[in-house]
Amino acid sequence: MMLASQFSAGRLKGAAVRVMVQMGVDVRPPRLSAAELVGTARRQVGAGRPDSALALLQIAFDSELTHPTDGERAYGLLVRSIAASRAGQDSAARADLEMA
Repeated sequence: MMLASQFSAGRLKGAAVRVMVQMGVDVRPPRLSAAELVGTARRQVGAGRPDSALALLQIAFDSELTHPTDGERAYGLLVRSIAASRAGQDSAARADLEMA
């Protein structure tokens, strides 16, 4: 909306005048989906970026932000185990695999 807005100078009897304009903008953060975050993390692992995947998975597991289901949590643990393994965190990878 902001990019498409067009403004012109305020006018009074044909002459340009100073005008103050206030616009209210309703900003809402996007709704986070644990499944989408885990899927994106999986693609990050496939692209050789396990650290990025681990950061996304941390958000996916935050129950205040995403409210993950048991299935999403299990899927996330499997992806996190692979990401941790690729990042050289073998003990963390084993623990996640066992929990999944």
